[in-house]
Amino acid sequence: MSGFRAYFENLKDAELGGALFLSAEESRHLCGALRAQKSDKVDVFDLSGTVLECEISAASPKKAELKILSKRGLKDGRTPIILAQCMPKGKTFDDIIKSAVQLGASAIVPIVSERTIVRFSNAKDRLSKLEKWRAQIVEAVKQSANMLALKIFEPVDFCDFIKRADFFIPAGCVKIVASLDAENPEPMLSILEEKNPDGACVLIGPEGDLSKEEYKAAYLEGFVPATLGGNVMKSDVAACFSISVCSAYFQKKL
Repeated sequence: MSGFRAYFENLKDAELGGALFLSAEESRHLCGALRAQKSDKVDVFDLSGTVLECEISAASPKKAELKILSKRGLKDGRTPIILAQCMPKGKTFDDIIKSAVQLGASAIVPIVSERTIVRFSNAKDRLSKLEKWRAQIVEAVKQSANMLALKIFEPVDFCDFIKRADFFIPAGCVKIVASLDAENPEPMLSILEEKNPDGACVLIGPEGDLSKEEYKAAYLEGFVPATLGGNVMKSDVAACFSISVCSAYFQKKL
């Protein structure tokens, strides 16, 4: 693995020995901010699982040229860890995305719940947000070297998520909701140890938490209430905590 990483939108047609020209933004980051030089090695990724090992031929911060040395496809052998996140306001969701990549989550479902402040006026607005979030994934991949793509779905309303849970959640996954509602929720780790699942989906509420009706709908769909400990966490902290617990549990099983 090289010390430098760069993003290229589509590597499907890349050929060994050929040249690759990075975008102005990627060139500026690689050869400007990171000060990569000619002959330095670079891992180039496209979020589809394709990675190229390249060598810098021309270290231009405007249009860096790379020579393709090798090409490989990554096999996704991860245990599914899906974060169903009711969207927080501001840039907090961007931070959750970047943390999810670094912690090894496989997918995020952005959810608009009853108490979610973030709203979307139309389908175009949702797609625009999706493109912005993909940029956060790219940034996190560069930082973490985790080039197995984090799948991010289009934002979905809470009721639709519950009705279509099987679409978002692979078979064999345990469904967990971080709950401030249940009387005696079990610790998340205890649920994982008891169920011994093939993956996990964790539902995290927004600021202000899920409503009573939403909790009821989640329980009816089979989501098991879990406690994250004695402290009340902000949504971004709860998300990171939950992914970390799931990741540590499944790594221990390997």
